[in-house]
Amino acid sequence: MPTPTPTAIPTPTALPTPTPTATLVPTPTTTPAVTLAVVIQQVRPSVVRIATNSVTGSGVIFEVSALDGSAKLLTNHHVIEGANSITVLVRDSVNYTGTLLGADPNRDLAVVLICCDTSFQALEFADALAEGPGSEVIAIGYPLGVDTATVTKGIVSAVYYDANTSRWLIQTDAPINPGNSGGPLLSLAGRILGINTFIIREAQSGVAVEGFGFAVARQTILQVLPDLKSITFVPLPTVVPPSYSQTQFGPSDGSLPHNTGDGLIEEFNTNVSVLDAVIEARFFNPYSPSTGSWDYGFILRHPSQGVFQAIVLRSDGNWYQYERTGTLESSQLLANQWSSAINTGAGGTNDLKLVVLGDKLWLFINGTYVRELQAGASITAGTVKAINGYFNGDGIDGQSTRFEGLTVRSLQPVYGPSSGSLVHNPDSGLIETHDSGVDLTEVVIEARFFNPYSTSTGPWDYGFMLRNSGFNIFHSVIVTSTGYWYHYVRTGTVESSQMLDGQRNSAISTGVGTNNQIRIIVLGNDAWLFINQVFVAQLSLTDLVQPGDISVSTGNFSGNTIAGSSTEFQDFTVWALQ
Repeated sequence: MPTPTPTAIPTPTALPTPTPTATLVPTPTTTPAVTLAVVIQQVRPSVVRIATNSVTGSGVIFEVSALDGSAKLLTNHHVIEGANSITVLVRDSVNYTGTLLGADPNRDLAVVLICCDTSFQALEFADALAEGPGSEVIAIGYPLGVDTATVTKGIVSAVYYDANTSRWLIQTDAPINPGNSGGPLLSLAGRILGINTFIIREAQSGVAVEGFGFAVARQTILQVLPDLKSITFVPLPTVVPPSYSQTQFGPSDGSLPHNTGDGLIEEFNTNVSVLDAVIEARFFNPYSPSTGSWDYGFILRHPSQGVFQAIVLRSDGNWYQYERTGTLESSQLLANQWSSAINTGAGGTNDLKLVVLGDKLWLFINGTYVRELQAGASITAGTVKAINGYFNGDGIDGQSTRFEGLTVRSLQPVYGPSSGSLVHNPDSGLIETHDSGVDLTEVVIEARFFNPYSTSTGPWDYGFMLRNSGFNIFHSVIVTSTGYWYHYVRTGTVESSQMLDGQRNSAISTGVGTNNQIRIIVLGNDAWLFINQVFVAQLSLTDLVQPGDISVSTGNFSGNTIAGSSTEFQDFTVWALQ
């Protein structure tokens, strides 16, 4: 199979954050009070349901032609992205065929044309005064693909400019659900404030959140609307998103436009510079491989122009690891392989996760551990970017690759490297430990353990205790002199000990004078166990999820220590996610 030819990487340019234009304050007038029910009845015919071959969403009619009765409606780009057909349901009763006029993947907006009916009704845009925090708003749409529009009510929580996507956003607590995308966020007067676009269900820490919906604001809509109506794709500016801190970014959603003519890699720059990190995102396949080739992934450790490492998934089902050290010609393929974990189908997605630590990278695709990779020659801190179009010819002009949940979290050493001895004391009836003193849930931990004596002298064991939040409350991962490893959980008493997993593994060295390096990567409530650089098993930590201390241990099983002996450990280190 021929190796694809990589493309060049552009030099990013800064983009100033725009300042909204001031709006004249209108003279107030006295109008009769109108109930909310009446307003909803008036605006309801303008809100439509949009169905494509893969998704359903919502939209709103904003313009009706007096000449032919055609109507233009606003929706989100991600609602119609990659659609073979667009069907628009008006008044919950009549279906019309939609034609895409224009789309802006970066701002996630699109305009669709339907024809023709003299009864189409359009809504007007609100003025900026209605968007202040605390203003009451209503959201109308078709959540979960229902056939009848529903209405929710809330307030404006905030209005701000998102430089990631070059758009003004309205944050609201009005309940918004999948299927509401593309529907209008309205003032109580029934005017368009924005287009409901996305929601956040979970904070970066994993805490569930509510009332955290976002709409693209009318400032941005009115700015790009002339181009969206002109049967063209809106030119996309260079995106310069802000970093949330020096060591973390996201989660953030976005879109990477395809542009095969410039010969450059398309980028979304997190502006976060890290050496060791966990990097992850969900990428959406832009179209079927039979339509054309595509690729996407990450650039990392990118300290300067032309110096970086890249991890790329491709529509041929292969993943690739590349390194560049200054020029396009310096590109070097470090590793690649076909993987059954990669979803290449139209409408499919791939969750791509990298754990980067020193000279090692661990690749995960759709929750499956794929391979340990050796970093290239350049092991230095640098920025992280989501990319597509890494290889020449991968992409179709006018299409785009969407991603969700792009997150960068730095891995920082919080304990060690520490070396020492665990003295055997079989008479105590207790596990012997050396504690790190750091209470964590998501970590990378490793240590090298030295076998205390030959298996003919007696049995032994050693390993890690983690999430140790109280006496007899912990997970333990243990290697034994029989060549078996075990995963136990204890929830309050010795009797509560439960073996969750375990088996014999040839990677374990049991010989006298030998040693075993054990590494565990813990992300969320999943853990991956490595022994002597060999991936052994994926573990579930759902039985005990609270943070706790991390320790090295010996004597986890009765009879596995000998008085006067000790188990030596070396380079016990804990890295925490920042």
